[in-house]
Amino acid sequence: MEFFQKAKAVALRSNHGTYLHADEDEGSVTQQSDGLSKGCRWTVELVTRSDAVIRLKSCYGKYLTATNHPFMIGLTGNKVEQRTLLSSSPALQCTVEWEPIKHGNRIKLKSCYSQWFLRANGYWPWTTCITHCAADGPGILPDADLEWQVDILEIHQDQGTTSQMPGNVPGRVYAPPPVVAYHRPASTKVKSGLKL
Repeated sequence: MEFFQKAKAVALRSNHGTYLHADEDEGSVTQQSDGLSKGCRWTVELVTRSDAVIRLKSCYGKYLTATNHPFMIGLTGNKVEQRTLLSSSPALQCTVEWEPIKHGNRIKLKSCYSQWFLRANGYWPWTTCITHCAADGPGILPDADLEWQVDILEIHQDQGTTSQMPGNVPGRVYAPPPVVAYHRPASTKVKSGLKL
């Protein structure tokens, strides 16, 4: 959950190097290789009644939604769409709520509605499709298809203000660089007349 505590906007990158993308039809959710696309930006909403649940809102103002509609007859997984939150009914709210579960340096997003996970399909001809499915059972794809890298685009500052991540420009995905410790050796050797 620490990935999202201060994040105002994120991009989610799959194990295939593609990004979770809200399509222009304002209903479909797919994978997009261009992380600079505005559809790859998702606003994070923390759910006040739970510290472990978030909502992800697309650039079109609609929420990432786990449905109970099969993606395709004979295949595992159900459709994931963008939908408007129309009701305050807890049952309907759960379809747009996701529980981030840390998995190494990545996360899995468990849909509260079905206890299934957001999946980036990696096999042709469904390589642009996003579904949600069970993490185990017959015919389930590798765990890596359920894992997402969180690229933070914008953070909340104190006092309710926000800030772009350093070096960010609108639409560009920023991931903090790894911390590398460098220790200069204490050497007195002389090379080419320069003291090292």
